[in-house]
Amino acid sequence: MSESGSRERPTYSAKLLHAFAELLEEYDDIPGFSEKMLDSIGDRILVEVAHQALSVAVQFTRDADLGLKASRRLVLGEVGAFHYVVSSSPTVRDAVEALSRYRRLINDVLDVQLLEEGDTATLRIDNSLILPRAALDFQMGSFYRNHVRDWLGQRASEATVQLMHQAPESLAEYERTFAPASLRFTAPFNGFTFHRAILDVPLKSADPHLHALMVPVADHTLGQLSDSRSVTADVRRLIRDRLSLGAPEIADVAADLAMSMRTLARRLESEGTTFRDLVDDVRRQLAVEFVGSRDLGFSDVAERLGFSHPAAFHRAFRRWTGQTPLGYRRLSGR
Repeated sequence: MSESGSRERPTYSAKLLHAFAELLEEYDDIPGFSEKMLDSIGDRILVEVAHQALSVAVQFTRDADLGLKASRRLVLGEVGAFHYVVSSSPTVRDAVEALSRYRRLINDVLDVQLLEEGDTATLRIDNSLILPRAALDFQMGSFYRNHVRDWLGQRASEATVQLMHQAPESLAEYERTFAPASLRFTAPFNGFTFHRAILDVPLKSADPHLHALMVPVADHTLGQLSDSRSVTADVRRLIRDRLSLGAPEIADVAADLAMSMRTLARRLESEGTTFRDLVDDVRRQLAVEFVGSRDLGFSDVAERLGFSHPAAFHRAFRRWTGQTPLGYRRLSGR
């Protein structure tokens, strides 16, 4: 991939997509997605290009579960130092810290948070851009099968896989991918919840010698990535901070970042998004979180999200989820 024109645009490790290419060898004439194509693009692939290729693959195969099936083909070690640093860590907690530290080795738009409350630990998986279902299913499935399932061991059946989207008509591929964990759809976030005590359990795959060998490799590779900071992440944070004051304006956010509106719009475009799309997505994520997991009245949610009238919030929520806030809350068990 060329250095100019792409440094500030988010990328994936191209190694992630080899599992899709291998899977698609079982189909004939899938345009734009092959081992030869991946070999020609180098180590990284633009997120927008990867998503376009996945959309074409899903369309031609007519297989909405393509991401889940590909996640079962990605084996430990195929994405290099990232896998080895995480899996060789001393404890589950150390592995999560390594996952968070080195996440950019595989994905520029990924964010990982570990939350602890009472007896519950939550590994929350967020992305600064909206992922199509195939990409999100692949992300969640590969994290679970290569890392989380091994961390949990015999207690995997006690864990819950949290998925924000609605349950499809058939759960067969989800159950096969995430067994023996439980599945929760229309969740307030994507991620995994499990017993907090597991965090301090030594990993069966812990290997201090391998870990000491791979950490410098991972650090060096991380340092080779572009030092440019994603403007998208900063804009999302500022939008979230300003929402309770009303719908954020691009002029105000640009001023906070000490740049002109035109420059901010151009930077966001180079990262594959727009200010309007980010406002809508931040609102969507917070709406699902507030409605699905908090004891807030819907008028309070509308106010926190910067809507001038509750009716406008209700219309937006139906557009985002296909359901009313009340219907979503009932479906999510709250």
